[in-house]
Amino acid sequence: MEHTWSYNGENYVCDICDCECYEALDSALNKLSRDMAQIEYKPEENDSAAKLSVGEKLRHNCQVIEEFFAIIFGGEKSKSILGERYNLMNYLHALASFICYVNEEISALSQSGEKIREELLTRIESI
Repeated sequence: MEHTWSYNGENYVCDICDCECYEALDSALNKLSRDMAQIEYKPEENDSAAKLSVGEKLRHNCQVIEEFFAIIFGGEKSKSILGERYNLMNYLHALASFICYVNEEISALSQSGEKIREELLTRIESI
């Protein structure tokens, strides 16, 4: 069974049970969490982030998301997913779609694990 995330008519392989894929996903999620925690939406006047224009903040947020996808899929596929132009709404949509995909994969894995557990219990009881 191939694990693919479908987005904008394209399929991207992302098997969370594959060690290399999992490590890339884990690394990307940790980096995204750190980067998103540092984003200042309403900076203080003396904060250096206050000197950034709205356009610069939008660009920075897009770059954070772009790096997330680049860690998982590589730079070229990241561009394929997100497009050539920075657009925060498009980038957030791609990110939300991917996070939902990962959530579905985890749920399917959990259900599969529960089924295996039940089968094992049934076998043990029949011994």
